Amino acid sequence: MLTKQKRNLQLKGLLILSAVTIGKTAAADTSGTLYFTTFSGGANIHKADYIWTGGVLSFANNSSIGPGVNGADGLLFLPDGNLAVGGQGPRVHEVDLSGNLVTTLNIDRDAYHLSLSPAGKVLYAASIPGQPVAIALNGSGGLSGASQAALPVSGTQTVMDTIAWAPDGTSLFTDSGAGGNGVVGKIAFTGGPEAPTAATTSDPIPAAASHGMVYDPFSGNYITMGDNAISRFSTTGALLETRTFAVGTDFDQGTVDGLGHIFAANNGGVLFLIDYSSDGTLANATVDDEFLANSLDDIAPKVGSGSNPNDGVPDAGSTAGLVILGVLGLSAVQRHVRQA
Repeated sequence: MLTKQKRNLQLKGLLILSAVTIGKTAAADTSGTLYFTTFSGGANIHKADYIWTGGVLSFANNSSIGPGVNGADGLLFLPDGNLAVGGQGPRVHEVDLSGNLVTTLNIDRDAYHLSLSPAGKVLYAASIPGQPVAIALNGSGGLSGASQAALPVSGTQTVMDTIAWAPDGTSLFTDSGAGGNGVVGKIAFTGGPEAPTAATTSDPIPAAASHGMVYDPFSGNYITMGDNAISRFSTTGALLETRTFAVGTDFDQGTVDGLGHIFAANNGGVLFLIDYSSDGTLANATVDDEFLANSLDDIAPKVGSGSNPNDGVPDAGSTAGLVILGVLGLSAVQRHVRQA
């Protein structure tokens, strides 16, 4: 009879052999790096490698980036390649990828959630919810010397959390407290999102998943999250589908990778990966969750506006992906052995 140690060694050998000899992974499998924030102070900016293979999520190399900043909530990449961090107050931080503080910009309203305009010229910051602040970035796409002002908003809602844009020129917003259960609606910008002078909201739809939001080029839909729910909205603002999870799940913000994977942060510290690559529906998605960090808050975008300008879209069958699968996949296999 095989001991647990021998079984694990054999499974590790099979994993590495399959990665080397097969030459590619299944279309739904993926791996990469996530940048994320935690909201409880201290070292509050982090990164971790992840692997999603066979419907199992695993992490490795989870580490803090620098000593942290004065408040961390929303997180995205600026066009200059640094990170922008919502400061949980009237400020936004710019931090390089080594964790060094580049600058802190004081603004007119509290900054929790962050959204970057499609062309990357304007950073939007809002409380949860609050009147958004439009920050015109400097010529290099950073915060040093940036100008800012609270954006006048009229219409059905005058406060919001997150804004997201689709390639067809439409944009939606979420409006809820920290626990979700608010509304999702349309937002239009006078002067356009790259040089706004005002904004108007309309057509709000009540939704539990109404806190974090991102546009997903994979499905052509907006993905929203909040409370214990994940939803899909069309670019016209129609609610297409909602999937609910266990009571007590507290989704905050998240991202997508453009390959059919949704990364949803739970404030309790667990990250959910929702793989809806098979048919683009949440109902038939494969889901796994794994603890990532206490006080988990936001995940930086992996594709589109606010994603790392130095990264390309990962190839799920690439050699680089296979290397990560070979190195990290053992933890996923061992997890199944432990469960068995």
